[in-house]
Amino acid sequence: MEKHMRKLAAATLFAFSATIPAPALAGFETGNDVLSACRSLRTENFFDAGRCLGYVVAISDMLEINWFLYNRVDCQMPERVTKGQVADIVVAYLERNPGTRHQSAAGLVSMAIQEQFCANNRKASGG
Repeated sequence: MEKHMRKLAAATLFAFSATIPAPALAGFETGNDVLSACRSLRTENFFDAGRCLGYVVAISDMLEINWFLYNRVDCQMPERVTKGQVADIVVAYLERNPGTRHQSAAGLVSMAIQEQFCANNRKASGG
């Protein structure tokens, strides 16, 4: 039981860290890095395309865990949304916010996804 609780606490801490505003995160990747990688989805640069999808999917999965753990019923990823769609959402967000792209990609990708899939954020952003 104690081992299970430690795993749950670690997952909760990690999931919560994805919701910290971007300026508070140092991170390895910036928004510029992710945007560059995700733009390669339209080319034959399979390495960067894989980097983009891997990063975006990892953040998406952590957000969904966070939404579940914190009972965020206002946030929901559509059942049939594709990895490519989520990457497109991230690219659109980064292109609309060039002044923030030097910040941590983890926070920026989180904000892009939550802006699209959380009801409170959609109303505020007009989406």
